[in-house]
Amino acid sequence: MARRKASWRSPRSPWLVVGLVVWIWVIALRAIRAWGPGPEKLLVWLVTAGVLTLAVVVLWRRMERSRPQQRAQESEEGRESLAEPDPEQPVTLPLEDALDLHTFHPKEVPEVVREYLFAVHSAGHREVRLIHGRGTGLQRERVRSLLAQHPLVAAFHDAPPSRGGWGATIVYLKDEGSRSGP
Repeated sequence: MARRKASWRSPRSPWLVVGLVVWIWVIALRAIRAWGPGPEKLLVWLVTAGVLTLAVVVLWRRMERSRPQQRAQESEEGRESLAEPDPEQPVTLPLEDALDLHTFHPKEVPEVVREYLFAVHSAGHREVRLIHGRGTGLQRERVRSLLAQHPLVAAFHDAPPSRGGWGATIVYLKDEGSRSGP
């Protein structure tokens, strides 16, 4: 079982215990100094500080032992949130009027663009932007050859400089009546 890192603000923090113990002993020493020396007073304050220190340590240990199930559950939840996604499951992307192809492997790009165009067309978009990047132009040519053959594409051209220039392609999709899908 992985231990959680204690924060100084956490009630289970060892720094809280250290602070309380130091505080108890400082108060005891100040009281001894303020009320003057005397063996009875010294003994009373040392015993009081020792008992309070023991009480703080015992309570802290009880608190540590009282929640092992909660700590185990918290560590399991942390592991689940860090788990890697299943590569067999498809990733669902939000449907927007722009798709950045940099996040996809080059071999996946044609299939991603095909599916994306069908999805945005059925969602009612008539103009979309495909961001393929400037680079050597290979990805741009692949995307454009696919667009030239796609049944939903009415026209396409380079994006204006404010929307990516020749690193992106603006695609105009056909109206609903002229759709021929897969």
